[in-house]
Amino acid sequence: MRYKYCCDENGGVLSEHRYNWICYNGKIPKGYHIHHKNWDRLNNGIENLMLMSTKLHCRLHHFFPILNLRVKHILKLGYSEKGYENWLRDLPSPLREHIVNGGRICDIVNEWDKLWT
Repeated sequence: MRYKYCCDENGGVLSEHRYNWICYNGKIPKGYHIHHKNWDRLNNGIENLMLMSTKLHCRLHHFFPILNLRVKHILKLGYSEKGYENWLRDLPSPLREHIVNGGRICDIVNEWDKLWT
Protein backbone atom coordinates (compact mmCIF):
# COMPACT_ATOMS: atom_id res chain seq x y z
CA MET A 1 0.00 0.00 0.00
CA ARG A 2 1.33 3.40 -0.91
CA TYR A 3 0.98 6.76 0.81
CA LYS A 4 -1.04 9.75 -0.34
CA TYR A 5 1.05 12.71 -1.50
CA CYS A 6 0.44 16.44 -1.66
CA CYS A 7 2.33 19.65 -2.44
CA ASP A 8 3.74 21.87 0.26
CA GLU A 9 3.74 25.69 0.18
CA ASN A 10 7.02 25.70 -1.78
CA GLY A 11 5.75 23.38 -4.51
CA GLY A 12 7.60 20.37 -3.12
CA VAL A 13 5.98 16.95 -2.88
CA LEU A 14 5.45 15.56 0.60
CA SER A 15 3.57 12.56 1.95
CA GLU A 16 0.20 13.67 3.25
CA HIS A 17 0.74 12.30 6.77
CA ARG A 18 4.00 14.24 7.14
CA TYR A 19 2.38 17.37 5.70
CA ASN A 20 -0.55 17.12 8.13
CA TRP A 21 1.80 16.60 11.08
CA ILE A 22 3.87 19.65 10.15
CA CYS A 23 0.75 21.81 9.73
CA TYR A 24 -0.51 20.93 13.22
CA ASN A 25 2.71 20.42 15.17
CA GLY A 26 5.55 22.07 13.32
CA LYS A 27 8.73 20.59 11.90
CA ILE A 28 9.44 16.89 12.38
CA PRO A 29 12.67 16.63 14.39
CA LYS A 30 15.65 14.87 12.84
CA GLY A 31 15.65 11.21 13.83
CA TYR A 32 11.85 10.94 14.03
CA HIS A 33 9.11 9.43 11.87
CA ILE A 34 5.35 9.86 11.82
CA HIS A 35 3.52 6.62 12.65
CA HIS A 36 -0.10 5.80 11.75
CA LYS A 37 -1.63 4.67 15.05
CA ASN A 38 -4.21 2.40 13.42
CA TRP A 39 -1.71 1.18 10.76
CA ASP A 40 -3.90 2.57 7.95
CA ARG A 41 -1.57 4.59 5.72
CA LEU A 42 -4.52 6.27 4.03
CA ASN A 43 -5.95 7.61 7.31
CA ASN A 44 -3.89 10.79 7.65
CA GLY A 45 -6.08 12.58 10.17
CA ILE A 46 -3.99 14.21 12.89
CA GLU A 47 -5.67 12.04 15.55
CA ASN A 48 -4.23 8.96 13.81
CA LEU A 49 -0.65 10.25 13.69
CA MET A 50 2.07 10.10 16.30
CA LEU A 51 5.69 11.17 16.45
CA MET A 52 8.03 8.22 17.01
CA SER A 53 11.80 7.91 16.99
CA THR A 54 13.18 6.41 13.79
CA LYS A 55 14.74 3.60 15.82
CA LEU A 56 11.48 2.67 17.54
CA HIS A 57 9.42 3.08 14.34
CA CYS A 58 11.72 0.78 12.36
CA ARG A 59 11.75 -1.71 15.22
CA LEU A 60 7.95 -1.69 15.37
CA HIS A 61 7.51 -2.34 11.65
CA HIS A 62 10.39 -4.77 11.35
CA PHE A 63 9.60 -7.04 14.28
CA PHE A 64 5.80 -7.02 14.09
CA PRO A 65 4.44 -9.40 11.42
CA ILE A 66 2.75 -7.76 8.48
CA LEU A 67 -0.84 -6.79 9.11
CA ASN A 68 -3.15 -7.78 6.31
CA LEU A 69 -6.27 -5.69 6.88
CA ARG A 70 -8.14 -7.16 3.90
CA VAL A 71 -8.28 -10.69 5.29
CA LYS A 72 -8.23 -9.71 8.96
CA HIS A 73 -5.32 -11.82 10.12
CA ILE A 74 -1.63 -11.56 10.71
CA LEU A 75 0.61 -13.15 8.14
CA LYS A 76 3.55 -15.13 9.46
CA LEU A 77 5.84 -14.07 6.60
CA GLY A 78 9.52 -14.40 7.30
CA TYR A 79 9.19 -16.71 10.28
CA SER A 80 9.95 -20.42 10.50
CA GLU A 81 7.37 -22.31 12.55
CA LYS A 82 9.76 -22.40 15.52
CA GLY A 83 10.68 -18.73 15.04
CA TYR A 84 7.01 -17.77 15.04
CA GLU A 85 6.35 -19.82 18.19
CA ASN A 86 9.33 -18.16 19.92
CA TRP A 87 8.05 -14.74 18.86
CA LEU A 88 4.59 -15.56 20.27
CA ARG A 89 6.05 -16.91 23.52
CA ASP A 90 7.84 -13.63 24.21
CA LEU A 91 4.70 -11.49 23.86
CA PRO A 92 2.66 -10.31 26.87
CA SER A 93 -0.18 -12.78 27.42
CA PRO A 94 -3.14 -10.49 26.46
CA LEU A 95 -1.53 -9.78 23.09
CA ARG A 96 -0.53 -13.41 22.55
CA GLU A 97 -4.07 -14.60 23.28
CA HIS A 98 -5.61 -12.16 20.78
CA ILE A 99 -3.25 -13.44 18.07
CA VAL A 100 -3.58 -17.16 18.86
CA ASN A 101 -7.38 -16.97 19.13
CA GLY A 102 -7.78 -15.05 15.86
CA GLY A 103 -8.68 -11.78 17.55
CA ARG A 104 -9.81 -8.71 15.68
CA ILE A 105 -7.01 -6.67 14.12
CA CYS A 106 -8.03 -3.57 16.12
CA ASP A 107 -7.70 -5.52 19.41
CA ILE A 108 -4.31 -6.90 18.40
CA VAL A 109 -3.04 -3.46 17.40
CA ASN A 110 -4.41 -1.87 20.60
CA GLU A 111 -2.57 -4.43 22.73
CA TRP A 112 0.59 -3.97 20.62
CA ASP A 113 0.42 -0.19 21.04
CA LYS A 114 0.31 -0.59 24.83
CA LEU A 115 3.86 -1.95 24.62
CA TRP A 116 5.09 1.35 23.16
CA THR A 117 3.18 3.93 25.19
